[in-house]
Amino acid sequence: MRQLNRNLFLAIAAILLCVGSVNADAVISYGVNEGGIFFIDLQANTGNQARPFFVSGGSNVNGLELDLQIGDGGVFIGGTDTGPRMGTIDMITGTIFAGASPTQQDVVNSPLAKQSTVDTTSLVAANGLIAQVVFDTTGFGPGLYAFRLSGVAGQFNSTFFNSATPVATTAPNGFLRITAIPEPSSLLLVLGSTALCLLRRRRG
Repeated sequence: MRQLNRNLFLAIAAILLCVGSVNADAVISYGVNEGGIFFIDLQANTGNQARPFFVSGGSNVNGLELDLQIGDGGVFIGGTDTGPRMGTIDMITGTIFAGASPTQQDVVNSPLAKQSTVDTTSLVAANGLIAQVVFDTTGFGPGLYAFRLSGVAGQFNSTFFNSATPVATTAPNGFLRITAIPEPSSLLLVLGSTALCLLRRRRG
């Protein structure tokens, strides 16, 4: 997958901030928010990294269409990128939907483009955990990769529903930020320095 050119980062980020309704009834968040730009931090060359997604706003909802895309979405939607990849999406366990007889369907389930939906038998408040998404960076080193919840495959936007009526939803795009795993020698050095610092404090 093509890593983002850092020289284009600020321009792309400014465009991404324009996505979504500022007066939304449901606002999706994830990762860390740095100046209005969302980053999901992942370790390089590591599988099975689950990351939570949340909603706030409190509107009554009984359904969610969650659309996710990494890079250009890969060959499934006509792109050319490969990994990092997405694995399973769990929209039920521990989420706001859990106590309302939820049913999840994974409509599109490719490594770089996904569409999963959940429907419930009763209304729930749009406040809290909505999904756990598993990421896999195996074979990929440090880098910055575009990540979308809106404009997926050019036309799909993550949206909450009340019955068949869409609820105004802010679904901000952002980035996957992959960092290197510390080398064992570096990790030991950090641990040793920390232990020495603590020992000095105790002696003092």
